Amino acid sequence: MKNSVIDSKARNTTVKYAYSYKRFVMWSEKYTEIKSVLPANEIYVSLYLQYLMQSVKHYSTIEAACYAIKWAHSLAGFEDPCDSDIVKCIVEASKRKLNRPIQKKEPMNANIMLSLFKKFGVTNSSLKNLRLLAMCFLAYSGFLRYSELCQIRAKHITFGNDHIDIYIESSKTDCYRKGKKFLIAKLDQAHCPVKILSDYLDKAKIDRSSDDFVFRALSYCKTKFMNKIHLPEISLSKSHVFIVYWSERSHLFSEDYNKCSKCLR
Repeated sequence: MKNSVIDSKARNTTVKYAYSYKRFVMWSEKYTEIKSVLPANEIYVSLYLQYLMQSVKHYSTIEAACYAIKWAHSLAGFEDPCDSDIVKCIVEASKRKLNRPIQKKEPMNANIMLSLFKKFGVTNSSLKNLRLLAMCFLAYSGFLRYSELCQIRAKHITFGNDHIDIYIESSKTDCYRKGKKFLIAKLDQAHCPVKILSDYLDKAKIDRSSDDFVFRALSYCKTKFMNKIHLPEISLSKSHVFIVYWSERSHLFSEDYNKCSKCLR
């Protein structure tokens, strides 16, 4: 029953709340006056949030701590100390004092994607470059998040005469894991996302009916002077994607961070 109650929220949310609540517990252990953190006294919760407000740079940390404490008390069946007026006032004060303008990532555009293709879409392009192009064009044309892109398996892709059909097992907006499908049409151009993906699958020698992840890490084979793809059961890590993706694309933008930090969705 414990696992069922915890699973009532998304896994990432549960991990975030658990981490924030552990920080509160660690802070409370420094003071012998605090005898209990579950249930917690509203005064000590207020002092903790005040401490965070003086040590962090954004109010989201205070909000996360408040929600985590609320979550822990809800699971245990105790009265929520965050319903106190003094706690609410501190949270509101943090929004006023620690608020800063949001710098959203600029969206990618067709010109940037074409520049990317001109750089890496040359004849006999390497497996490394094809993987980069396939990831970028697939994410751009399908409005995919990274978490959706990296979990695509070969069997999830169906090639039609004039399109491809890709099945997404789960996503951030699919909390009940019903799955969804989306289509990408073929283009009569060299930078067609369907053609790029097909070329990548052929170059990587990935069986299109297999259960293998499509995007995986590569290693360089010195004896053959070429890249080879890693084990089929290991998808490409987010940190690896970040390093490869931005290092390869950094030359396409100016030195301004806001222009370099772009979103494919």
